Amino acid sequence: MLQIYKFIVDKKTKGRSFILFFCLMLATTVSLAQNGAKITIKKNSISVIEALKEVEKQSGMSVGYNDSQLKNKPAITLNIEAASLENALAQILKGTGFTYQLKEKYIMIIPEQKKERSEHQSGRHCRRISQTSTGTS
Repeated sequence: MLQIYKFIVDKKTKGRSFILFFCLMLATTVSLAQNGAKITIKKNSISVIEALKEVEKQSGMSVGYNDSQLKNKPAITLNIEAASLENALAQILKGTGFTYQLKEKYIMIIPEQKKERSEHQSGRHCRRISQTSTGTS
């Protein structure tokens, strides 16, 4: 009788362990799905700030930005349907002079870095001019 009881308890423990493992895997899948959120915004004449608030709502992530820098940006028309977070942010910030950084559960809106290229990097090369003088000393 004792052996049967140990066998039953052992099976229950294995079953509980499997259920716990399954629940943990399911919870991990749900949290990963939030990072792959699909964004849908279809609006005419929406401000960049309103669009970012909509992204915040749909993605569940916090969006940080400087309100005073974005409030004077012109209204935009968005037709985003089931786009990835990255694509939606790229469309919203296009032409604003701003870009984004993703860090854990935060989206930070930051100014784009100006690309200053030296003349050598831009393909312009300086030519060396040498002067030969012929004369008598």
